[in-house]
Amino acid sequence: MHSIRGTSRESNYEGQDIFSDLPDVIIGRILSILPTKEAVRTSILSKRWRNLWKFVTKLHFQDIEPYRRNKIDKFHFLDFVYGVLFHLNNTRIQSFSLYLSEKYDPNHVNRWLANILNRGVTELSINSEKDLSISSYSILESQPLEKLVLKMKLGFFTVPTFVYLSSLIFLKLSGIIVICNTPSNDSKNLTLNFPVLRECEIVNCSWLNVEGVTLEVPLLEVLSIKHTRSLSPDFHSITKVCAPHLRELSYTGHGHLLRDPTLLDLSATHISSAYIYPWHSKRETEEKTVLFVCELLKQLNNNVDCLKIRWPKVCFLASFTLVCNEYQRQ
Repeated sequence: MHSIRGTSRESNYEGQDIFSDLPDVIIGRILSILPTKEAVRTSILSKRWRNLWKFVTKLHFQDIEPYRRNKIDKFHFLDFVYGVLFHLNNTRIQSFSLYLSEKYDPNHVNRWLANILNRGVTELSINSEKDLSISSYSILESQPLEKLVLKMKLGFFTVPTFVYLSSLIFLKLSGIIVICNTPSNDSKNLTLNFPVLRECEIVNCSWLNVEGVTLEVPLLEVLSIKHTRSLSPDFHSITKVCAPHLRELSYTGHGHLLRDPTLLDLSATHISSAYIYPWHSKRETEEKTVLFVCELLKQLNNNVDCLKIRWPKVCFLASFTLVCNEYQRQ
């Protein structure tokens, strides 16, 4: 009867910590998969691991426990974030994600952003359950940004009249009030130029001190706009989207929120699918909703392969209105 023996190579690796023999930078990238708090905890494993977390390239901070959902003491959370940013060895950070369940002094958040943006971060995500005002100029000057997500209960974002981000591919803004910082005599037209943007989602965002907004997005393929909050007249503006390669369009919201519906420059566009979900509130008559849908249908101008309108009655009335108007012109 033959005994089963392991090979000499297996014997040599038995009981050996192969993982710890990897280069610091490689271990740092592996630790980047973990939430930052868990990555820092690996420093207690051994003397070898004491400083390996400092080589992470992705940072994810949240002021609640990831599994138990318990809130972390605010002062402990602030100290932890500042401590991590101070001790990082990497001069380049790939991504930074921040989730806040409590209200914080925006000066703290702005200091963290300045630190991260100086490291050439390419993916930035801020999610705040409370109101938050952040400094926009450091973000707008960060040309390496490829992904930008700002999701807040209510956030204020001050911008100049012209914004250019050369590398931005994905943009999501939610609950943001964009304020155009212009002298009183200057034009209040805002231009956002994102030459390589592919996907854009705008949720309950509005513009203050702005008459018109132009999105210059020549490579944009997917656009989603949602307006489900009531706004004062001061936050209204006309939005024009220049997107000759747009494939998918989605619009959800009240027709009365805008002085005019969202204007789309579709002269060189053929959209594969468009989805329109008009909201009907008590303060908005069915007639206004129909007229709003009519305007959107006219702007699409038969350039859509598949058009879906969630409210069948409004769709019928809008189509009937367009046919009648066309007949009267003839």
